[in-house]
Parts: sequence; C-alpha cells; structure tokens
Amino acid sequence: MNTDTLMTITQVAKFMGVTRQAIYVSIHNKRLPAQKLGEQWFVSPEQIEEYKKTRYSRSCSRGENGQLIFDNSKGKYSIHQLAKLFDVSPQRVYYLVRNKRLKTERVRTAYVIEVEDMEATKKIVLGETI
Repeated sequence: MNTDTLMTITQVAKFMGVTRQAIYVSIHNKRLPAQKLGEQWFVSPEQIEEYKKTRYSRSCSRGENGQLIFDNSKGKYSIHQLAKLFDVSPQRVYYLVRNKRLKTERVRTAYVIEVEDMEATKKIVLGETI
C-alpha cells in the first residue's frame, strides 16, 4: 500500500474542518473506512470523498414524522444557522435561548428556533432594543 497518497487523521480533520475526535468517532462507527498501519490511522482520498457524500448533516436531519427539523422556509432554524444568518457567534444565540429571549422547541438533542418575525428576531440577536 502506497502511504504517499493516504492522509493521517490530523490531515483529514483539517481538510474536513472538524476535530480529530470527530474523525475517530466516524472510523469507530464504521462510517469512514480507514487502515491502521503501525500505530497510525490512514484514510485514502477516495474514502474521504465517499464519506463526504454520506456524512451526517444536522441541516438535513428529519424528525420522527419525516419533516425537516430545521426548515428555514417555515421559519425553523438551528442555533448555528441563525448565528450565521445574523453574523454573530453561536454562543450569543445560545445565551438568548437560555435566557428565553428566543422561542425554541427541543427536537431530540437539538434546539429549533422558531422565527415568526425576522426583523424582531434580528433586533433581539443583535442586541438592539425593540
């Protein structure tokens, strides 16, 4: 096996924009095929491309009824989606959720933020007075 074309876990994590632990979990759960050579794990570029096609994405996850959990067209956003939309940190949005400034619903382990009035929500997230 030619190890010149293989990537280490650190390289894969950096390439995917995730932590090394996330890559180890994917390998352990058999979602990302990898080979252990000596003490180190290696992944081929082809395996990474295949993994990217099937990897879990919360923005596409569905509830028990089959509907999207975060359906932006219906005003349902994740904390990270709302943070990105208003160009603030996710911690800012978490803070507003914990202090009950934003209307939320729990779906399994996720907070779903219901945005009924985008301008009012924007003012709350950006810290402006309404």
